[in-house]
Amino acid sequence: VMALLERFYNQNKGVITVDGENIRNMNIRNLREQVCIVSQEPTLFDCTIMENICYGLDDPKPSYEQVVAAAKMANIHNFVLGLPEGYDTRVGEKGTQLSG
Repeated sequence: VMALLERFYNQNKGVITVDGENIRNMNIRNLREQVCIVSQEPTLFDCTIMENICYGLDDPKPSYEQVVAAAKMANIHNFVLGLPEGYDTRVGEKGTQLSG
């Protein structure tokens, strides 16, 4: 439900509104600034660390510097640099390829 609210996916039926406005009509960036998900378990997809960081962005191809800045904000940059392939490391579904 929260993924629908943040528009990671669009609903197939019905309408989701915030303050009476259909979220499909809202700017995604503005919507996501107003709503935040803090999961007890992190979600990692079966792709690279860079692709996981970029998931859900308006701009699907941010610069390497932007990705590094986001990783630093999340305090994972040094961990990522310690991996054999850095930001190109495949994490496996739910992070199964990561150890630690």
